[in-house]
Amino acid sequence: MQHDHFVPAGGMLKIYRGSSPNGGHTWAPGERVVQFGPEHAWLADAIAITNSEAPRVVAGRIEDGRLTSGQEQIFVGYDEAFAVHRFCWTQIGSPQSYRAAVTAQGILEYARAEVYQGQLFEFGMLNDHGKGWMLVDPTVNARNRQRIDALASAAREKGGGPRRVVDIIDEDNDWCGVMSYGENSGPSLVIHYRAAAHPTLEDLADFPHLVWAMIEYGQGMPSPQTFEELDQYEVALKNAVEANRRAIMVMSTVGEGHGQFLVQARDEAETCATIRALPEGTQFKAVVFENETDSTWSTYFDDMRPPPRF
Repeated sequence: MQHDHFVPAGGMLKIYRGSSPNGGHTWAPGERVVQFGPEHAWLADAIAITNSEAPRVVAGRIEDGRLTSGQEQIFVGYDEAFAVHRFCWTQIGSPQSYRAAVTAQGILEYARAEVYQGQLFEFGMLNDHGKGWMLVDPTVNARNRQRIDALASAAREKGGGPRRVVDIIDEDNDWCGVMSYGENSGPSLVIHYRAAAHPTLEDLADFPHLVWAMIEYGQGMPSPQTFEELDQYEVALKNAVEANRRAIMVMSTVGEGHGQFLVQARDEAETCATIRALPEGTQFKAVVFENETDSTWSTYFDDMRPPPRF
């Protein structure tokens, strides 16, 4: 909900300040500053709903965790106020109270953007990965409008916490996205994972087969075109294996030359056949598998899943 971002500068970091002319700095050659235009103004147009007995809806700009509206400043966070882009606020019904507001956090499409959320949002990295269209005003960019409309619809339909694997499949609202960084501080893995799964789910043992599907695309992080194909493949794989509650995709990673997809399945052979039947991309090789029997999902819980964030 702001334009602020880190800019690497000779082994240090400068902060581009969206509220300051030219971001608040004189930029040296080679310092990669994200250039914002009129189509990005909506990113800094925010609504805050105070978490109080008499909630207020306040419009303004956010910087350093505060929304400024005229002379008033409101600290943004789950204790003080809930904040959202003004456009997104209208898409979720313009809620007038903290309790009435809904969130798309946990939806897979939300996790795709959440990956780039650090102390400040990684606008440059998002652009590098071919996803800069997510930053464009949804009133002029149909693809972004469709993405936000779908997230708003999913947010309104979110239910309670699951007790069974099949509930997680049906609700499909527990996705998180994180970025893993390598030794040179550059991105090494994009990770999407389910946070709602836990060892006491009633039907955990009904999905005893870990199907680990892997595709190779080259080295390092993928190109924007490869990223696009991998995103499409991830959705296609998830939808295919989860049809009729036969399996559940619990995690995916992209980076270090591979796309990896972890699935807990009722039937190993059936699930592998379903994945092999998916259309192959032009930017990566055919899928290979490293499977095991894991009725307690210990590989996922103990070795693979990052700590849940909510």
